[in-house]
Amino acid sequence: MLWERVSGYNGFYEVSNEGDVKSVDRKVKLANGKERFYKGKRIKSRVNNCGYLEVRLSKDGKTRTHFIHRLVAQAFIPNPDNLPQVNHIYGDKMQNLPEFLEWVDCKTNVQDAYNQGLSSNKGPSHRLATKVKDNNSGLWFPSIKLFCDCFLLNYNTVRNAFNGYSKWPKSLNDISFEKLGHTNKAGAINPPAEY
Repeated sequence: MLWERVSGYNGFYEVSNEGDVKSVDRKVKLANGKERFYKGKRIKSRVNNCGYLEVRLSKDGKTRTHFIHRLVAQAFIPNPDNLPQVNHIYGDKMQNLPEFLEWVDCKTNVQDAYNQGLSSNKGPSHRLATKVKDNNSGLWFPSIKLFCDCFLLNYNTVRNAFNGYSKWPKSLNDISFEKLGHTNKAGAINPPAEY
């Protein structure tokens, strides 16, 4: 296992080529002039709500959260083109070995996520898509867009009215409908139990 210093932390932390992060043994001068010895230890990582491993590192009394895959890439993968993002080549967010990571631009990173099926977060499958029910027919729609397509309505007009940015257009006076809320985190678009 190889260890490299984490940049920006005065040598207090190191990251390994296997994705482990540790603090290093060090002496710190206290305000009273005495020195205190701190024994290095592995830093516990956690999985964030997007599925990435992250660690919290401190410097000068301030703590910041860092993605482990980014720390590994900064330490072990050259970035001659100064690309801004790190991509998991095979889409496994828990795999943080250098051979499974690459520096990419934003466009490539997003396209790779769609190509691997990691991101389908658009249209009715978007987790914040608003469901709509037509009270006249009892039909429900998984998104405002599909509701508008069915009734030949302008999407932007209806969306703005739903969100309170504009008044209800007169063309909607004959249609009785209600906003049902959002889909769940997994993107399920089943109607509520009462419908």
